[in-house]
Amino acid sequence: MRGWIWRLVGVLIGVVVAMALWRWSDAPDAARGLDGGPLFDFAADAVVRLEVRRALSDDELLRDGDGWRLEGTHADIVDTRRMTTVLETLVGGEGFPVLPGTEPGERRFGFASERALELVFHLRGGGRHRLALGDLAPVSDQIYASGAGRPGVFGVGGRYYAAAAELPDNVRLQTLLPEMRLSGLDSLVIGRRGGDPWTFLATGDGRWWLAHDAADPPLVGLAAAYQRRFADRRTTIDGRHAVLASQRRLADVVHWATASDVVAFVPATEATPALLADQGLAPPYRTVTL
Repeated sequence: MRGWIWRLVGVLIGVVVAMALWRWSDAPDAARGLDGGPLFDFAADAVVRLEVRRALSDDELLRDGDGWRLEGTHADIVDTRRMTTVLETLVGGEGFPVLPGTEPGERRFGFASERALELVFHLRGGGRHRLALGDLAPVSDQIYASGAGRPGVFGVGGRYYAAAAELPDNVRLQTLLPEMRLSGLDSLVIGRRGGDPWTFLATGDGRWWLAHDAADPPLVGLAAAYQRRFADRRTTIDGRHAVLASQRRLADVVHWATASDVVAFVPATEATPALLADQGLAPPYRTVTL
């Protein structure tokens, strides 16, 4: 009886050891991503630079203090909140199982086409990880991908591809300028095509003044008539004549010059001098310097 028990214990131990060995021998394939799963094992806040490479453009998003900046084919202001969201999507994405018999970067999957895209993540400490995106799979909504330490070609989902394909426009500031308020400025200059610029200056009492060099201010209508009769809205600032300006109107100028939404980003290759002239932007009709 006792011998039978020991034989049973031995069989059970053997089964447990065999299962452990089987799981251990299968782990390397899973680690290489053959069965799909997370693309990367680093966090979004570890990325200090993201290269976005295409056949016709090459952009870089660089961490700059608490924010980001865009350089390369496009140069623009980056919306930090949008950048954080997109970067978390890209770093936290998952891939489908590797296609059997494929090699990394095979041309037949569209990695060399004009629509192809390559992301290169640069990490603190010098680490670097890349991911290439190619064609749409013909019988599914997957996009062919290569890289991320995987041994062949695999697929990623449409949401992941959209976040990558829309770079860098989907992280550029969607308003004309970062949010500003009149109370945070000390001067405002409005440049005018065919005329002298208007320079507005703030004083310590919270009021704003239109500075001018001529004895009479460059005014028309009711404002000009008022200034011809009264002098209570005049002063001198650093030797220049100045008349009182409407704080409310200037606040509106700041709001519309900064908070207006951008409808679309024109590709840099299309913003030719001829196009700017045709749209009335060369030379500019108005400029606002804050």
